Amino acid sequence: IDPSSIKYTIKITNYSFANPLSTLEVIMMASIESLSNSTKKCSMLSKGNTTTENLNFLKLQVDDKSLYGSFVQRGVKDYDETVPVLNRFSNDAISGSSLPELNCSPTKTHSYISIMLPQFRETITIDPTFSVLVDYNDPSSSDQSVCSFLKQKEIEKTLRFIIGIIVGFFFLLLILLILIKSIMNNTRFIKVKIFLLHIKYLFIYYTYYKSYELEEF
Repeated sequence: IDPSSIKYTIKITNYSFANPLSTLEVIMMASIESLSNSTKKCSMLSKGNTTTENLNFLKLQVDDKSLYGSFVQRGVKDYDETVPVLNRFSNDAISGSSLPELNCSPTKTHSYISIMLPQFRETITIDPTFSVLVDYNDPSSSDQSVCSFLKQKEIEKTLRFIIGIIVGFFFLLLILLILIKSIMNNTRFIKVKIFLLHIKYLFIYYTYYKSYELEEF
């Protein structure tokens, strides 16, 4: 056993199975919580599997403290027979149980561990190990972490989004200016513009002529 570790021995005896095909599910909950008054807190949960289904280890971290759980894939039943054990991780409510769904926060993270045991006649024993460690990996660098502050990756993502909007706006404005300039330089547009100027000058002349007639009268 490693230093600063706690090894649990779970021994179940004389369990009555419903039928010869039944198995037994043992559910554990691992949890770590920080009581520090710091306003900047961050928690993270990570796991490792030896196969796609069988959980090998589970790490719960709050800031620089971690609770590390190691789960063996075997147990001992009826005193001398080694049997395979299936360990599964879940943060959701376990199907068919009254256990609530777990919600992680910046100061606390937790998880259910479901241990599937085969059928036995008299007894079965399993022994998961938990260790409390000082972790030098910053949890805020992970996309899976839950933090009380805006993470560096989120800040960079927000800045990229804002810069993208600004660049897109100026690019669109440039296209509009080029389009307007090309329209103004178009021969047909020039003819329309000259026609509008003629109308304008006729209106000015007509207004001036009418006012001159009224003055003479």
